[in-house]
Amino acid sequence: MDVYAIVECKQAHCGNTTAILLGVLQGIKGDLVGSSKDDSFVDFVCPQCGFGSRRPIPSFRQEEPLTPPPNPIRYPRDLFHESLKCEKVGCTAHARVHTPGETSTSGTTPKIAASKWHGMTGITCSQGHPLKLHPEVL
Repeated sequence: MDVYAIVECKQAHCGNTTAILLGVLQGIKGDLVGSSKDDSFVDFVCPQCGFGSRRPIPSFRQEEPLTPPPNPIRYPRDLFHESLKCEKVGCTAHARVHTPGETSTSGTTPKIAASKWHGMTGITCSQGHPLKLHPEVL
């Protein structure tokens, strides 16, 4: 049986959930310079409302359903990855955020356009600097 991590949107009005195969989730965990390897997290953007937030991997509910959940993320190619600029002048680091892609192909687009992303709660570049107020793609 496959084990899925359930990513629940943090926006109260949204309620969207995204099921990600646990192995895929482990493959996208982020690193911060100088942090412990036990501080694993994922920077994730909700495919329904565009709210982005940093989420500790241990915070995700895990399920082993008898049948696959609707629209699960089963492969890394099912995710869209985007690098966002931090606000510190001169910093060349970036934040790598993830969201379901429109299709399962390389070069896909996110289900919700980056121009509609908001929140970015707790997301920083790999050096620990905050993102720009409005996400800016590299």
